[in-house]
Amino acid sequence: MRLVGGFQIIIAAAVAGLWTVLLATGQVPEVPAGQVDIWFHIAAEMAMAAALLAGGVALLRASRHGPLLSAFALGWLTYSALNSPGYYAESGDWAAVAMFAVVVVAAVTAFVRLTRRAAATPAPASAPGPAKVGAEPHGPS
Repeated sequence: MRLVGGFQIIIAAAVAGLWTVLLATGQVPEVPAGQVDIWFHIAAEMAMAAALLAGGVALLRASRHGPLLSAFALGWLTYSALNSPGYYAESGDWAAVAMFAVVVVAAVTAFVRLTRRAAATPAPASAPGPAKVGAEPHGPS
């Protein structure tokens, strides 16, 4: 789980860092053009980075919510990495498209590792359930 958690934290930092640098250096042409859709895209990517970070930290801390949060974040990453390369393919930047393909393979691999590990881990013993309907708590009176 440490490998998956570390992967998620690295990708989270890369995504948040990339958008921060691109915006700070004026390299997002949709912003000066006044396109509103780019802000929704950036918000979604930053939220994905936050989910990846939270999932990665939860896995490294062995939180009981780590596997579920990480699975959610890895699904989000897979969608984003499948959707985003279209922008780069349109401009002929095939190196960026290849990088996204590597991210998709890594995200799916991480998801498979995560779910196999979670499936192999025994569920914690549950607390006793409520008394059966109609049963007397202390026997017959």
